[in-house]
Amino acid sequence: MREFAIDQLGLATTVRQINFARGMNAKQWTVLEALAKFRFPLSVNEWSDPDVIALFKNGLVSSNMIEGGAVTTWAATDAGTNLVRLRAENPLIW
Repeated sequence: MREFAIDQLGLATTVRQINFARGMNAKQWTVLEALAKFRFPLSVNEWSDPDVIALFKNGLVSSNMIEGGAVTTWAATDAGTNLVRLRAENPLIW
């Protein structure tokens, strides 16, 4: 019943993102914190990194093409930025 109520409110994705964030490793948190502050070019090495792929799959970061598709950049999504803020405010939860 509780899951159904969460889905009705459209919060299922948020709950999944929080659950994923609780298990993130130090590298993932460091990348997410940097991307919450700045947009960076996305390299092939980063795109092939399993830790980075997990951030994309969970909707915490996104990428965009600029300069006519010549450069792909990436940054934290609103959800990713909010998780970084929550972690900074309440480090004991994570």
